[in-house]
Amino acid sequence: MLALHSMSGKTGFAVAWDKEIGAQKKVYAHYDDAASYYANLLTLPTDLRAGYELILPDHPARGYLDIEFITEEPDVHHTRLATVCAHYREKVRKEFGIEAEIFAVCGTRKDKDGLFKNSYHVTIRNLVFACNHDGVMKHFFAVTDNFDPVWFYTTPKGELKSIVDQAVYTPKRIMRTPLSSKKGTSAPFTRISGDPLRDVFDEPVVNDVDALIPFGISAPQGTPVVVTMSPKDLPRSAGAAHRCAKPRRPAAASNVESTVEVVPPFPLEAVKELLVSMGDTVSVISKVTVNANLENSYIVHCDQKKQARKCLHCCGLIHESNNCRLTVTAEGKVWGVRYRCFSTSCTQLHDLPIGNFSVQDAAVPAPAMPAEPSDAEMPEPPAAAAPRPSFTTWNSPFTRPADELYSSPLVRDLPLDKRFIAVCAPCGTGEPAAHFFM
Repeated sequence: MLALHSMSGKTGFAVAWDKEIGAQKKVYAHYDDAASYYANLLTLPTDLRAGYELILPDHPARGYLDIEFITEEPDVHHTRLATVCAHYREKVRKEFGIEAEIFAVCGTRKDKDGLFKNSYHVTIRNLVFACNHDGVMKHFFAVTDNFDPVWFYTTPKGELKSIVDQAVYTPKRIMRTPLSSKKGTSAPFTRISGDPLRDVFDEPVVNDVDALIPFGISAPQGTPVVVTMSPKDLPRSAGAAHRCAKPRRPAAASNVESTVEVVPPFPLEAVKELLVSMGDTVSVISKVTVNANLENSYIVHCDQKKQARKCLHCCGLIHESNNCRLTVTAEGKVWGVRYRCFSTSCTQLHDLPIGNFSVQDAAVPAPAMPAEPSDAEMPEPPAAAAPRPSFTTWNSPFTRPADELYSSPLVRDLPLDKRFIAVCAPCGTGEPAAHFFM
């Protein structure tokens, strides 16, 4: 295949096709250009679309990412993808002074264990490297141990992995193209990005030839190279084999705590009421321990008692197992409360601040005093009323107000970069319906 490409003057589009189900055997083809390949691909039945771009060695290549992570529920809002794209968009802007043109496809599917394999391919169209395998591209897209926990996930075997695959920057690498599935499966990559200058996904895109061409990785010979860094200038950690250090598990927000139960200096009823007001009516407080990471901080452990629990990280997400816990910390005159969910799909997320509460002493009237001193025993002053907690809550996916409201004529043009509740009336019913977008 590579010899054929050389004979054609190093022009055209090289493609590998799955030959058998579940096997690594491939057959190869050479097309005049990406447009010819996609025009032919669109004529095939969907079950026969199993093509991969062969990234040409020692050839200009556009920056690309292979993103993958496993969760109990699919990342339907593509939140991790948005985080990754925003990071590299800013990096391209700072290092090269250009606005990254980002194109993304999604091929999320359910595996045999009932978990969801969230899968994305991203191409940065105007970020061109000298090639994909000299270590420079891998170094640029490296994920190291100082990245936020959202960049990592735990495999079913308990291993911590980066969501950005670091093993795809090698010679003669093949990458599955849009609209293609692995032979014998039905989970094709479909385009979810619209405007390449905005990190907004799930915009309606017509999968025609023009919409698919931007995902080509190999650039024509003579394409100006944007990333001019030499492999000799790579940090020593990349080494001759262009390896990046394996990321260590990010430190949890509360990774040190006492196992001894304590009586907290705040009413647990206030914590429970705050949790219920946020939407979790199932979890009950089982114990309180000291948080050794912070002064005047406590860990409130919760138990959902094998009931279905609403997750506060994402509206509509229900967990049948694993619990949540709260970190309650003194913040001046109030107690701040942060929420952490231990479900498999949420363990790598940051603690979520859900509000605070203060305990104000009730006003106590002064006891009545006799007019004249008396030898009679003075009456005991009335006992102080129990402290009354006052609450401030935020970040509730169930109760927070809409950022904007839209009526029926505007529903079709909702800006998906905001969190809001769009209210419309289904045709012919006269009844309002709320649609939640996080």
